[in-house]
Amino acid sequence: MLIRNKKFSMKYVLLYIVLSMTIIGGIAIGLNQYISRRLNFELNEIINFNIELTNLKTYLNKNSFQVSNYFNRNDNEDYFIKYYDNRESIISITEYIYDNIKQDENSCMYYRIMENLLIYEEELTDSLFRVRSVDVQTYGTQQELKRLYTFLDQIANNLTEACIKYQVSRYENINHLYKKVERNAYIFLFVIVLLNFWYIVTLIKDIVSNLNDFSKSAAKLALGNWYIADIEPQNSIELDLFATAFNKMKNNILDYMSELESKSQLEIELMEQKLKNAQMTQLVKESQLSNLQSQMNPHFLFNTLNIISRTAMFDGNEKIVKLMQSMSKILRYNVVNIHNLVSIREELDIVQAYLYIQETRFQDQMSFDIKVENINLDEINMPPMVLQPIAENSIKHGFKNKEEGGIINVRILENEVSVSIYVEDNGEGIAPDKLKKIFSESNEECKEKCNVGLKNVKKRLELSFGQKDLLKIESVYGYGTTVTITIPKGGKVSD
Repeated sequence: MLIRNKKFSMKYVLLYIVLSMTIIGGIAIGLNQYISRRLNFELNEIINFNIELTNLKTYLNKNSFQVSNYFNRNDNEDYFIKYYDNRESIISITEYIYDNIKQDENSCMYYRIMENLLIYEEELTDSLFRVRSVDVQTYGTQQELKRLYTFLDQIANNLTEACIKYQVSRYENINHLYKKVERNAYIFLFVIVLLNFWYIVTLIKDIVSNLNDFSKSAAKLALGNWYIADIEPQNSIELDLFATAFNKMKNNILDYMSELESKSQLEIELMEQKLKNAQMTQLVKESQLSNLQSQMNPHFLFNTLNIISRTAMFDGNEKIVKLMQSMSKILRYNVVNIHNLVSIREELDIVQAYLYIQETRFQDQMSFDIKVENINLDEINMPPMVLQPIAENSIKHGFKNKEEGGIINVRILENEVSVSIYVEDNGEGIAPDKLKKIFSESNEECKEKCNVGLKNVKKRLELSFGQKDLLKIESVYGYGTTVTITIPKGGKVSD
């Protein structure tokens, strides 16, 4: 069992599973998006860094051009302004570059060389701009600056190459790190999913095991074995409520049967004493029957089933509710309509409830279908418990060797003088020789099976309407059986 000493509700377990799976999915998606954003950010940083390196070379080339043409233009002031603007841009770019490469020794080496060259370049250009005319000294300074800019361009290329290698290596390291984190996170989430799956499988096995215990206990009760052990308390609150109700029902029925047995024994002893007086024999029999009927109180079973039905309804088990309602309907019907005629509508409702119980019990082995023409079934009466024994006969005998696909069709048709009810099945049918003897009083083979069912129905129809041949059976062996019940209108059927 899953958790022996702790109660749990299945609806909260399902809620936990849904929430945990949702959270795990959210974490996986969020982690993936975060890593993607970080890698894109790093890639954009590399792109921006490369753009700044390109801009550095551009501004160096512009300054080289400005210095080379300083004395060849009339607008020296404009060249002077442009040069210092470019120098400010170069200083800003070099500061940005240093912030991104200070962890790389190779790049820092080229950066320091460039920084020193730029300081030297600044000294030369300042001395050059202070002179307004060309002489030997300024010409030499100008040539020195040309050589310096050529060297700066080479150093800038070396710095660019070193920086690109560093940035690519850094990006690969970051990418590898994020992929490792992502892989470990997914492994962790996968382990969580596996644990949840194990928990679900274990929970389902626990529930299925409990349901199997319930079904075995119910099967034993159906066979009349009432002296079975109580179902153990369940971990699931819902199943525990059902087990408690089941145990209470079984124990109450046992108590009732014990009380009934005790009272019946007293009645038997009383009857044996009264049988000594031959003149009182009939009176004793009638008294015994009356007393037994008064003692067997089906209302107790009906009320017990109602309690179970309400408990199942509160727990949301609609199938159990419908089964209990169907059983309660049949019990009430048997109690209320012992001696009374009932409408066809009431009789049809009872056989439908009975067939629903049997369909639930046998599942794929059988199903049923009821079709009624536009008939007012509430105005036509018939004896109670006519259709149910016929349907029961189809299930017990027609479908006994049929593992699946059994169908019972109930059709109701009307003519001017009667209503005909057809109960058809696709069972194994009745052999012709057995069909001829089915209503025979001397048929010993069918004495216990048929007399209680079909012969009882036939006799009650004849007694109720004062006519014969109100029940007919047609059967093709191997294909099925059709039972036709004729209900006269006004208590009489024409020939």
